[in-house]
Amino acid sequence: MSRTTALWVTAAAAFVGAGIGRHAAAADPPGVLAGKGLHRVGSVHALKSEDDVFKAVGGVEAKSREYRAVLYANRSEAEKKALAAELTVERDALKQQVDRTLPQIRNQIQNLTMQQAALRHQLEGGPFNGGRGDVPLTNVQSAYQLSGIGEQIARLQMQSEQMTSELSALDQQVNQLTPRKSRDPAKAKADEKAAAAAVERGRKALQDSIAEARKVVDATKGEYAKLTDDPEVKSSLDAINRSASPRQTLGPTRKMLEAVRALDRAAAFAAKGTDDAATPNSTAAAKRKSRVVRKN
Repeated sequence: MSRTTALWVTAAAAFVGAGIGRHAAAADPPGVLAGKGLHRVGSVHALKSEDDVFKAVGGVEAKSREYRAVLYANRSEAEKKALAAELTVERDALKQQVDRTLPQIRNQIQNLTMQQAALRHQLEGGPFNGGRGDVPLTNVQSAYQLSGIGEQIARLQMQSEQMTSELSALDQQVNQLTPRKSRDPAKAKADEKAAAAAVERGRKALQDSIAEARKVVDATKGEYAKLTDDPEVKSSLDAINRSASPRQTLGPTRKMLEAVRALDRAAAFAAKGTDDAATPNSTAAAKRKSRVVRKN
């Protein structure tokens, strides 16, 4: 089951609520943060290497799904039937959430695209008619914000894909758990041995993927630690926050923190190595429930 690290509704709302172009003085003066490899995500200045974290954790999630599928295959028919019923309820709830959220994401992408067009027009020398009565921005500030909007659109599109992917994964798991006809005992025994070997291979592949992802996470955390002590970064953020609303901060983003928690859950799952670790209550289902609570 997918453990996506996106906080879909919260993250999407943060993009639009960031107030692109709200304050001229809130842009990076004079490109210090961008020079440190940072870009703006909502009110957070984040490292581009966070994308490497998301990609690595996404790889872990893929291996986790493969491992979980093998564990499902080793369940008894009665267990499969019961779990299929539970996952069907979860899948239907997720589908309702997807039906509500995807239109919101599409609207936010449309709004950001309009802001993007206005900033491009300003960079080309036309008047900026953002409808907010803001102080005109310099080309450097406009270019910095234009880049940030493009990245926000890409992230929203990725969140949309993650939602549909998770729903598809639940569909596949329900299908995998559908009881099959009885098999020949001798063949069943041979199949059990092969399945046990497949379980061990899947667990080893998951553990290797986790180890590689840890390296990426640790490297990004190390870069943030350096930037936290960088006087230029501190000075730039102080200058921005004299007029910025909401207050801007140095990363990591909430999405990266959630990705790290997803990695921790995957590590616990791999370490336990038993089929009861594959119950939906301990992984993606728990995360989805927490998102619903935050939304409410």
